[in-house]
Amino acid sequence: MSDGIRQRVADLLALEVRIGEALDTVPRLAKEYADMDSAIRRFRALATGHRDALRALLRSLGGAAEGSASASESSSPRTGRPETPSETLEVFHRLFNQAAFGYSVLHVVAHRHYDSKGEGNTADLSEKHLHEYSEAVQVINHMTSDVAVWDLSRAGQECQCKCPSCGLGVCLCSPHGTNTVSDIWRETASVGVEQTAGGIQVRPPRANSVASRAGLRPGDVIVAIDDQGLANETWNAIDTIQKGIGKHPSGEAIRFQVKRASGDVEEISAVRE
Repeated sequence: MSDGIRQRVADLLALEVRIGEALDTVPRLAKEYADMDSAIRRFRALATGHRDALRALLRSLGGAAEGSASASESSSPRTGRPETPSETLEVFHRLFNQAAFGYSVLHVVAHRHYDSKGEGNTADLSEKHLHEYSEAVQVINHMTSDVAVWDLSRAGQECQCKCPSCGLGVCLCSPHGTNTVSDIWRETASVGVEQTAGGIQVRPPRANSVASRAGLRPGDVIVAIDDQGLANETWNAIDTIQKGIGKHPSGEAIRFQVKRASGDVEEISAVRE
């Protein structure tokens, strides 16, 4: 097993410990906001489960019991403790996003090292934790506007908006803010998502692999396999390639249609080993 996987798991465990410490020291004022207090309890159970799972995984990988101190220290979001509910949410928003990024990287590293099969594999664990922290971030996003209004009201800053409802005294700033944040996240969710545009881009093939010897190069785009074109949706394209290769027995040639950087489309034959 790669030392790189062990170190990443150890670093994420250190971050989970830091998250647990932050959850255990939430200021009293933040707990006065009922919805936030409920969310904090759920987040604490989440982080506890993550720590236990990472410790078990690290033991199975032959690693140390805890992550590095440097990783724990580097995850500290700011100097001093948060005081208001808004400041507390900001801390956890930053920590949860940091953890989600770490699990995203661990997921692909685990797949590259084929730690993605069998019970308790690293890829499945990282995907589960990534999903849970992404969901936790969305819980924070949904609360942010209400918490900000609660903070402002507690500080004596009344609504100054002159819209018809707020002007009447029925403040709609909070629900308007919550819906605005939700709309923006939904509208931008697909930004940066890889679309195949009728092909899968070739990453650097393994040295001396069948693909490399057949002439596939980084930057090439596979547009078809055995005359079956690839769909624009990435999951469907991946499924087509996997099934297309899988139906060939060892020693049989697989035909790829490849678009080169020049724009020319060539056929490449690769014999499955």
